[in-house]
Amino acid sequence: MFSRNIGNLISGIFATVQPNGQSLASKKEVPMQKKPTDPKIHRRASNVSDSTPFSQDRPAVSKPELRVPLTTPAVSEDREGTLPAELTLFIPFRKYTFTLNHQILSRLGNVSQFVFRALATDGCAIDDVARLTGLSSTHLAPILERLAGFGWYDLSCGALTIQGRMMAQAVALNGRRFSLWIDSHDNRSQAQILLSEDRFCEPEKVVTGTTLSEFERDWNILAVLQQQRLSRRLGGGKEHQGELLPLLKTLFDSASHGVLDHQSQAWDFRLEIDRDSSQCRYLAVTLPQGFYPGDGKGRKKLYAPVLNYRITRTLPAWFAEEMAPPAPVSFTFCLLTGHKLNEPGHEEQASSWPAEMMLSRPALMDKMRAMIPPSDPLIGQEVSLTLATRKLALSYDVLARELVKNMPSRLGDES
Repeated sequence: MFSRNIGNLISGIFATVQPNGQSLASKKEVPMQKKPTDPKIHRRASNVSDSTPFSQDRPAVSKPELRVPLTTPAVSEDREGTLPAELTLFIPFRKYTFTLNHQILSRLGNVSQFVFRALATDGCAIDDVARLTGLSSTHLAPILERLAGFGWYDLSCGALTIQGRMMAQAVALNGRRFSLWIDSHDNRSQAQILLSEDRFCEPEKVVTGTTLSEFERDWNILAVLQQQRLSRRLGGGKEHQGELLPLLKTLFDSASHGVLDHQSQAWDFRLEIDRDSSQCRYLAVTLPQGFYPGDGKGRKKLYAPVLNYRITRTLPAWFAEEMAPPAPVSFTFCLLTGHKLNEPGHEEQASSWPAEMMLSRPALMDKMRAMIPPSDPLIGQEVSLTLATRKLALSYDVLARELVKNMPSRLGDES
C-alpha cells in the first residue's frame, strides 16, 4: 500500500495528462530555455550604454517623446507695445531766416518805399526828399501819383494823409528779418518754433542718444515744405485764428503793435534756410517707462535690446533608442528690465537705448534663473544666447503731442 502510493506520487511529478489525453514528456526530454540576463548599465556623465544588444528583427515602433515639465515661477512681463524703459529722443531743429512782407507795400519798389518813409519824417518836405534821393521832380511825380492812388498822399497839399502816415509805419516793418528755429522731424505735424537756442541740448549729449532725422535732406525742398508747414500754423483758417500776429508781436517791440494790428490781414512772410548754420540743433523729449507709443499710420521705428535664450535637450544613448528627445525651449528676455517677453526678437538693428541703461550681466542672470525651468539630471542640455532687438513703433502724432509739452506755452515765452 505504501509502495503503491509512492509510485503514484513519482508518476505525477514526471508526467501530466492533458485534457485531450496526451501525456507531456518528462523534464529530461524538454530542453530548458535559458533566462536572459539583466542588461548592464554604465552611467558616465550623460551617456548610458547597454552591454547586451537588442535584437535586429525587433519591429519598428514610434518613439514616445519625453515630456519635461516647464513649470516656472510667476513673473511679470513687459506690457506688449509699451516702452520697456525711459527713452530720451532728440528732435532736430533747423535755423531759418524769417522775412516779414506786407502784401501791398512789397509791390512798391525800394525807391518808392524810401520816398514814402522820408515823407513820414517830421519836417521833411518834397524838396528835402528830392535832395536826399537825387531825383528830379519828373522822376518823383509817378511815385507820388501812385501813393495818391492808394489814398496815402494828398497831391494838393503835398503831404501824407492819416492813412498814409499809418502805412508809412508799416513800411518800416516791411522786409524786416528774424531768425527762427523750426523742428524738422515730421512734415505732417504742426510746426514748432523757438526764438533762441537756450533750450537745445549740448552736442556731446546728442552723440550718445537716439536722434531723429530730418524729413527731407534737400535744403531747397526742405525750405519749401517748411514754408507750407509754417503757413498752416501762422495763417489760420475758417475755424481758428492763425498765430502770425502773436509771433510778430513777439518779434517787434510794443511801439509797432498798433500798426501790426491795423494791417493784420496784410502781413505775409518768406522762409529761407540760414545757410550759415549748416548743423541742426536738438531738443530733448523724454518718454517714461511704460509709455504707450500709439498706433497711428506714420510711425518712427524704435529697437529695444533683447537676449534670445534657447535650450536644446538631448537624451542619453540608451534612452534615445526608444524615446524622442524633448523639443527645444526658447525664451526672450529684455536687456533693459530682465523681464521675459512673449515674442522673440529677430531684428539686427542698433538699440534705441544706450548701452549704459542695460542691466548688468550678474543682475540679468539672477532674473533669468527665476524664470528658467530646472534641469533634469538624466537629460543633457545645451544653452545658446543670441543678442537681438525687437521692433517698436512710435506714432508721429503721439511724438508731436509730447514735443508740444516741451515747448513754450505760447510763441515767445522762452524770450
